[in-house]
Amino acid sequence: MGLLLMVTGTGTDVGKTVFSVHLVRRAVRLGLSLAVFKPFCSGGRGDAEALREAAGGATALDVVNPWHFRPPLAPAIAAAAAGRQIRIAEVVKHVREHASDAHLVVVEGAGGLLSPLAADGDAPALIRRLGAVAVVVAVDRLGVLHDVRSTLAALPAGDASNARLVLMDSAQRDASCRHNRAYLGRLLGPDRVFRFPRLNARYLREGVHPKAALEIDRLLSGLG
Repeated sequence: MGLLLMVTGTGTDVGKTVFSVHLVRRAVRLGLSLAVFKPFCSGGRGDAEALREAAGGATALDVVNPWHFRPPLAPAIAAAAAGRQIRIAEVVKHVREHASDAHLVVVEGAGGLLSPLAADGDAPALIRRLGAVAVVVAVDRLGVLHDVRSTLAALPAGDASNARLVLMDSAQRDASCRHNRAYLGRLLGPDRVFRFPRLNARYLREGVHPKAALEIDRLLSGLG
């Protein structure tokens, strides 16, 4: 198994799937062999279906998304409500079994970093067990400095020092947007902070935005 990225976020609805889909589309264009996973879905499987389609659609949906629940709840809570219990070890086993030949493995989490995923762990536990690089997605707006700093503080030190940050352009830019990226670049190092442009309907459906492609290439090249 090659490079393994786990896409997580500072909260819910910050753009994890939009970024993950674009990352996967770009990797396909670069000719990388891929494995993609959205291990947990609650309230619908649209995010997993989008990832699967971005990767070419050859992988069964139940491989991309092995655990799914109807109520829109944190996965561990939704599983418990359904009388089920998922362990982090099961997730790790599933990813390793289906990604052994891939050069790039993309795992998209659910909710924010500390959303309960399994009965015995959350995204930091899964990142550590997988040996993944954490890619934290956040929206560039007032409050993002706190959101990013608190999210990174919740990661074990070694994982935090290797994490990458993707700043999603906000629909409504405020005064903080002139300063956020520079501050976070000084905090993390400019080579670990990436800007993701606001996408129009065309790029949400298909293709790779040129500015996003440059940032994704920079992210991947920095990870070898």
